[in-house]
Amino acid sequence: EGLRAKLIVVDNYADFVDGLEKTNFDIILSDYMLPTCNGIQALEVARQKAPDTPFLLISGVITEEDALDTLKHGVTDYVPKTGIKRLVPAVHRAVQEVHELAQRKLAESELARREKYFRTLTENCLDILSILDRDGTFLYNSPSLKHVLGYEPENLAGRRIFEFVHPDDLAAATAVFDEALKQPGSRMRCECRFRRHDDSWSYLEAIGQNRFDDPDIVGLVLNSRDVTERKRAEEQLKKAQGELAHSSRLAGMAEVATSVLHNVGNVLNSVNISVGVVSDELKKSKIAYISRVAAMMQEHATDIAEFMGHDSRGKQLPGYLRQLAEHLTSEQNLLLLEMTEIRKNIDHIKEIVAIQQSYAQVSGASEMVCVTDLVEDALRMNAGALFRHEIHVNREYASDLPEITVQKHKVLQILVNLIRNAKYACDESNQQSKCLTLRLGRSGDHVRVE
Repeated sequence: EGLRAKLIVVDNYADFVDGLEKTNFDIILSDYMLPTCNGIQALEVARQKAPDTPFLLISGVITEEDALDTLKHGVTDYVPKTGIKRLVPAVHRAVQEVHELAQRKLAESELARREKYFRTLTENCLDILSILDRDGTFLYNSPSLKHVLGYEPENLAGRRIFEFVHPDDLAAATAVFDEALKQPGSRMRCECRFRRHDDSWSYLEAIGQNRFDDPDIVGLVLNSRDVTERKRAEEQLKKAQGELAHSSRLAGMAEVATSVLHNVGNVLNSVNISVGVVSDELKKSKIAYISRVAAMMQEHATDIAEFMGHDSRGKQLPGYLRQLAEHLTSEQNLLLLEMTEIRKNIDHIKEIVAIQQSYAQVSGASEMVCVTDLVEDALRMNAGALFRHEIHVNREYASDLPEITVQKHKVLQILVNLIRNAKYACDESNQQSKCLTLRLGRSGDHVRVE
């Protein structure tokens, strides 16, 4: 029949068990009457050692009734020796059934895995997955409905979504829903207040898609998310922005003052570190040892030569004084260095405050200014942040720039913000080398800042 097979033949029970333990087979062919056992006994051990391998019984002695009984025991098929031509088709069929069974088990396992995966997602997701019919009736809600809105999915089954939409948002939500029904495959977005199980209101942001043309879905699929906290934050932010804008209009220097305070804070950190270093050095200073040496020499003032020449402590005194002098000199140099840094930082603070005060004095007034000086002032107000984030500043200034008439504090606010935004962009680029380029030039009758 053209069936190519690799055969292993055994003629006793022990070799049969040994063969099953050492090799995987596609099929087992067994006579019913065997030298050391019978076919049913061979079947039993085969089901233990190779439960998925088909077992074909071949015999010329058992009756039709016995053959049926062997099938009940788990024999895959029975072939009588008088009809041996059935053997090859039986082999093909048995192997094919095993293959199909394996594929089915694999498919069932994959389906179970996907169902578990989907169930885990829908149960733990912060979003609600819903399916609506053309009337807006709920056909399905994911288990996440419970912890987002407090309803059990079955509570909303058969009810229309519009029963739960806030009256003030109902018209807009209905309009979006009707528009989605007209466009198969289209996506829509809607934001509205939705009544929770405890009768409070939550803001939901819903993204929907018309899937009525999909025979496996036949509905409008909604993915809804509770954005109540975001809406509350937006309202608070809007209120804060209004207050900030009001404060900015009153002071004219809100952004500049924030930048100044930030930069002063950065410098004060450096001052604090330097002060800490000075304090630590003074605490562990060995200057107190000088008084001990002085007391020792005062004690031997009348016999100082004898003490220095013959006393063991006096002999060590010159070397000790030399080492102490070297240590105190090193200590003095370090303290002087730190004090120099403190003085520089304090001067920097004075410069920052002076710039802020100079702009505060001319708030609301327009005057002629050099745009290069204005840009440099904005750079100085961001200097601390630029240095901390290791951003190189590249200046490309044209030499023929005219003076401009502006309200300096307002333009300065814009420039400070632009430089700050550029700093953020450099940080988010994740590039190892960060460079901010400031370019000043002319554009017709205007001065251009990039």
